[in-house]
Amino acid sequence: MATVPPHSIVSGVDYAVATLGGVPPGDDEAAFDGVVELALTYGPAGGDVRHEQVVHGVGLVSEGGIFVHEKDDHGKDLRRWRVSRREGGGWVARQGLY
Repeated sequence: MATVPPHSIVSGVDYAVATLGGVPPGDDEAAFDGVVELALTYGPAGGDVRHEQVVHGVGLVSEGGIFVHEKDDHGKDLRRWRVSRREGGGWVARQGLY
């Protein structure tokens, strides 16, 4: 039986990383390595947040970038997110086929 993700997301757009492990993310990309919890928000800059998403998964920091493999409550893969620095500071995550 297939696992259904808890919420729909908009694929291919940047979600701001609001928190990493419950606190605002710092500048160290190594913090995304290992078991992570990301609180993501999507909406226009300076406008109302249109969507919030909490991602639980396993992060991997490599030469190819930062990737988070979102997992369900049973450890099965749901989505793959690519995390990158946002222009002007902070981090963004984008779901897609990487």
